[in-house]
Formats: sequence, structure tokens, C-alpha cells
Amino acid sequence: MSNSFTGERVTSPWAATNEVTDVSTSGASVHGSVNDGGQQAAGGGVATYTVQYGTDPSFSTYSSQSAIVGAPGSVSAVLFGLSANTIYYYRCAATNTVGTSYGGVQSFGTTICPPLLLSPPGVGLGPPAGPITFVWQYRSGGASGGQTGYSLKLVGTVPTLGAGTWYWDGSGWTATQTWIASAAEVVTIGAAFFEINGAYSWSVATEDANGTSAYA
Repeated sequence: MSNSFTGERVTSPWAATNEVTDVSTSGASVHGSVNDGGQQAAGGGVATYTVQYGTDPSFSTYSSQSAIVGAPGSVSAVLFGLSANTIYYYRCAATNTVGTSYGGVQSFGTTICPPLLLSPPGVGLGPPAGPITFVWQYRSGGASGGQTGYSLKLVGTVPTLGAGTWYWDGSGWTATQTWIASAAEVVTIGAAFFEINGAYSWSVATEDANGTSAYA
């Protein structure tokens, strides 16, 4: 008489690197797909999943963030404390008792910092007595060749167009978001483009070789 049994066999885990979402100046959410190689079914415990990321595409140096298991076979991790205007490389990793497997390497770029509004005040701009000069300070937050363009946004009532959100196109206001190719961090707009009794708020977004900022 002999005793016999069957059991689950643990194999190498599997990982795939998926998309990145919610990219900002300092963070992003990374997603992946994983399989634990049958470890949990075999009673071997839970596999571990991480996201490795850094600025070196060869991963000779990198940081690691634990990934959270969501729907079956999917993981995600929130990365934070990143540098603005910087290219990051990332990959998902799965580890069980057999070893570690890696997903493919992908990349994303964090956004550039919003500009700093210098004058006039961004909110509560009153009716102009003359031309208004809008001044801001471009801030890349990372390696960059400098500002290559800007988009000036105004909220208020303007002549002939009425109340709304408007963008400066270099010769007048338009309802369509407009980018002006320029390294200048200043633009002067004549009083004729504002209502005499108007009240306004303004903001500006900048762009460089690596992307565009949010409006500040």
C-alpha cells in the first residue's frame, strides 16, 4: 500500500507594466498586471508586487514603491516626491518564492511648474485706465531650455464678446485656448480690449520643450 498526494506547483511570477495616470509636477499613478505563479493557491503565502522607478533607463539606480492589488490580476502604485519637468522610467515587479519577474520598461514626464504671477493681481483686477501689462515668471522645475510659449487666460466681460473665459491670441480675445510662441514673460494688452467697468481675473500657463504647465 502506498500513500500519494497531489499539490499545486509554484512557478515564476509574471508582471506587465501598464499605463501611467494622474501625472503632475511631483507625482503619478502607475498601473500593472500580475500573476503570483500559483503561490497563494499552493499555500505559500502572498507574493509581493512593487513599482520600480527612476531617471536611469537601465535601472542601475532606482526607487521602489509597494503596489496595491486591486481587481484580480491588477496592481497600482502612487509615486510622489518626483521632480517637475523630468522624464521617469518605471516597471512593475512581482516576487514569489521562486524569484522575481519584471514587466517592460515604460516612461513618462512630469509636468512643468505653473508660472508665478507677478503683476497685476491674479484676482480682482479692476477696470483699466490704460493698457494692462501682464507679467509672470516661468518656472521649469527641472532641466529645460526655457519657456517657448504661453497661454494667457482671462475671466470676465470683454467688448463685443461678453462674459466668459477668454484667451489672448496676440490680436484679440477668443474662446478657444490659444498658445503664443514666445519666450517673453510679459504681454501688454490695450485698454480697448477690456470693458470700462469690468472686473477680471487672469492666469497664464507656460510651455517648454518638455510640455505644458497648468494655469497659475
